[in-house]
Amino acid sequence: PIQETPHFTRAELSKDVLIPRPETELLVRQVIEEVKDEGNGLNILDIGTGSGCIALALAKHFSRSNVMALDISEGALELAKKNAEQNAIGNVYFKRIDILRDDLSGEEFDIIVSNPPYISSNEYETLEPELKLFEPKVALSDSSDGLKFYRRFAEIFSHLLAAGGRAYLEIGFGQSERVLDLFSSYQNARLIEDYSKIERVLCVENS
Repeated sequence: PIQETPHFTRAELSKDVLIPRPETELLVRQVIEEVKDEGNGLNILDIGTGSGCIALALAKHFSRSNVMALDISEGALELAKKNAEQNAIGNVYFKRIDILRDDLSGEEFDIIVSNPPYISSNEYETLEPELKLFEPKVALSDSSDGLKFYRRFAEIFSHLLAAGGRAYLEIGFGQSERVLDLFSSYQNARLIEDYSKIERVLCVENS
């Protein structure tokens, strides 16, 4: 299927990626609203890019910035590259990385965004059958307690974020306080509500 996606025209989807949801649109809009006065010439990182919807929306809006889009799935990366080509977006490049294991030392980013797998293994078993059938488990669940990626991010973002850099992370329902605790050492950690008044995005700043 092909879907209209915020800030660029067309995006193809497949069984290798999640279907973009309103919560992810909120994530993109939050970055654009808060970075609007400083949005060009930045290094931006999207972790777990999937179809590329986050990376491509930011790359198109911040046209003089560079966006690196990471994913562990070759299928997802191929689809994201195709979506970049279809939308004539050239300031984004793609890299296959397992962020839980691989090292990005030497890289530094002004903005990091991610919609990581945050459904716990127990919660995954209760999902609607169509979600399990049409969306990849690796993109939905961390096969653990739902916090595995946030623990990793809290560990590595102090090295990946430039001074004053910010990270914007989508989080699951009911996870806000636990995720916030993981980032207690970061400056100006705050939670942002979605359209239903649910705390859905965590923003942290590297001092």
